[in-house]
Amino acid sequence: MNLKQLIRKSVQEKPDKTAIVEGGLAVTYDQLFIIIQEIAADLKPLGIRKGSLVGIRFPNSIAYVAITFALWELDAIVVPIGMELKTSEVENICDTMNLNAVIHDRESLSGAAGAVSGFPIHYFVDHRSPAMENRYREKDIAFIRFTSGTTGGSKGVVLSHRAIHERIEAVNQTLCIGPEDTILWLLSMAHHFVSTIILYLANNATIVVVNKLFAGSILDAVHQSQATVLYASPFHYSLLAADTSDKMLPTVRLALSTTIELPDTVFNDFYRRYRLPISQAYGIIEIGIVCMNTEASSRKIGSVGRILPAYEMKVQNTDCYPGESPLCGELWFRGPGFFDAYFSPWADADTIMKEGWFDTGDIGRIDADGYVYLFARKKDVINIAGMKVFPQEIEAVLNMHPDIEESYVYGWKNERFGELVAADIVPKGSPSDVSINDILQHCRQRLASYKVPEDLKFVKAIRKTAVTSKIIRRNNWPKEE
Repeated sequence: MNLKQLIRKSVQEKPDKTAIVEGGLAVTYDQLFIIIQEIAADLKPLGIRKGSLVGIRFPNSIAYVAITFALWELDAIVVPIGMELKTSEVENICDTMNLNAVIHDRESLSGAAGAVSGFPIHYFVDHRSPAMENRYREKDIAFIRFTSGTTGGSKGVVLSHRAIHERIEAVNQTLCIGPEDTILWLLSMAHHFVSTIILYLANNATIVVVNKLFAGSILDAVHQSQATVLYASPFHYSLLAADTSDKMLPTVRLALSTTIELPDTVFNDFYRRYRLPISQAYGIIEIGIVCMNTEASSRKIGSVGRILPAYEMKVQNTDCYPGESPLCGELWFRGPGFFDAYFSPWADADTIMKEGWFDTGDIGRIDADGYVYLFARKKDVINIAGMKVFPQEIEAVLNMHPDIEESYVYGWKNERFGELVAADIVPKGSPSDVSINDILQHCRQRLASYKVPEDLKFVKAIRKTAVTSKIIRRNNWPKEE
């Protein structure tokens, strides 16, 4: 199934239903379809056709959604490019993927301008390489997204129309999104689209795009739209938890958190403020959303939930993590909607996955009720004389100290033990006012001796990814003398 058929189906079912709201502009499903068709008609004479690799660098908007589906009308391949990326990073993606064109919101000397009659939608198309590989035309490719780079160099993840359709059907068995739902959208469309935006539109829901990310703006949007679903990150929930107004969230049936681990403090603060639990979800671009904590988020704080019905999970190499739960190890999944290939260098998924199983690279444990708790990335684990240490556990302890704003824990090589624990610390005040000995004593009272950092360093900031605010981890750094 080509994803363009999903929009056609929604138009047939609910033509007059509001599809997307952006500021003061709202479009129905019928109007959205007209916009998509007009953009597709404008792009076709520019040489965009089946197999064309086309980048989209656009802010969250009705235009972003319409351009994406217009490209699928032409059987082209969508390559999202984040607005937060620097020029050099954008050029790297364009050159690595040999993009045929880039559609963006800023006029350039070489670009062709486009507009939609009757709607305030304008875009520009920059032509890049005319070359096109046959495999792009032969395969049913819909989407290629570069990974965030938290564990190494980025590589494009290739998704077919079939894969995307399968994963949204699988996740909606749990989310149960329907025409009665209004979703408040706060995340970047360049990073979150295939398991969310497409799902909502395929099920005749309404999407409300919020671009002013302040607690007051978010709460006002909830009340004005009567939103039923919040799809956001821990950052947004922390903003809402700190709000001091008397506004509540009476219409919201589901507050879903993704992108990074939800701190217990944010969960508790948000629940005290709104009496609404936050449900965590777990997924990565290769496999989609495979776990979700929608039934026991208040009882199982910190868990990403149970595996969704459509998927299988196994825990591998449990003997490598002594001292933890018997069901602690490396998480592997199998099921519908998994990725089709890696782009650079090209590798088909069936050459990477054994019998359909995908190694996520994440380490977690499963409790007696089947709820999954994540510990760390496999590459992040610090190995001290054969004992495995999770950086996030030590960071949580360090961040409890009253003088520490945040921390980053990593391993540095040691000839005797293999690795030892080191930590970068962002102090709340001046480093001269913070006692290293006091921090170490704080850790000794709460951690096994081998987990206590051997080296502490004050830094001004910790490197994070621009959109998701994940710590950029580089393990096995040599200790700086």
